[in-house]
Amino acid sequence: GDLMNWILSSFTTVEEVRSNLDEVRVVYVNDESFGGAPLPFHWKVADPSGASIIIEITDQGRIRVFDALLGVITNSPSYDWHLTNLRNYLGLRPGPEMS
Repeated sequence: GDLMNWILSSFTTVEEVRSNLDEVRVVYVNDESFGGAPLPFHWKVADPSGASIIIEITDQGRIRVFDALLGVITNSPSYDWHLTNLRNYLGLRPGPEMS
């Protein structure tokens, strides 16, 4: 919650967000009332120009930033793992295989 509030109230472009993320210090707290969800967590940030990034919090608070190449994100595992895993589905087509 606090990360997105800070982003939305402080910046107007993705580039501004990217260049200011080094100001963020994430303190990892294992809060069971949050459901015990493990890191990493991801947020997608986009601006009106169409620019977008993925912010990933991992390794007890480490921040990683990726260009958003996909229209969807998920939390665990890491974003780069998901990009690699998509290669398993490159030939997948809807419906039965035509011969």
